Amino acid sequence: MEETIILKDFTNEEFSKDLLKNVGKLNFREFVHQPVAAKIIIAVISRAPQTGGGKLEGKMCRMMRADLMSITSSKQGCAVVQAALQNFSRQSKVLLAEQLAEFGSVEDFTSLWTHGSNIFISMLDFMDESGLSTVHSPR
Repeated sequence: MEETIILKDFTNEEFSKDLLKNVGKLNFREFVHQPVAAKIIIAVISRAPQTGGGKLEGKMCRMMRADLMSITSSKQGCAVVQAALQNFSRQSKVLLAEQLAEFGSVEDFTSLWTHGSNIFISMLDFMDESGLSTVHSPR
């Protein structure tokens, strides 16, 4: 309970913007794999709709799209992406889901499935027919 209160206090709109500025300067791909950092990012993502964080959501979505394969290679990274899929706008969810089509091999999908089978399943709901056929096609 105390942890929730602490995270809530740190996720106001001003802090969220400052955090994202600093995260942008860091290597986001590495930041999301750290347990405490991932929890903070998840708290910020969860509060973005309430704080009117459209720019915040867009920036986080772009960072996730740029390194989705790397981000989903850990349990913490998958939790961050799952939070985005639960809280972002439909447009951002579709943009994230389209990245599945960029996975180039069975090994890439196997890696995603190992840590984020729920992400894979969630993303399928946001893909159009051409994207689904690309994911289905053997490479």
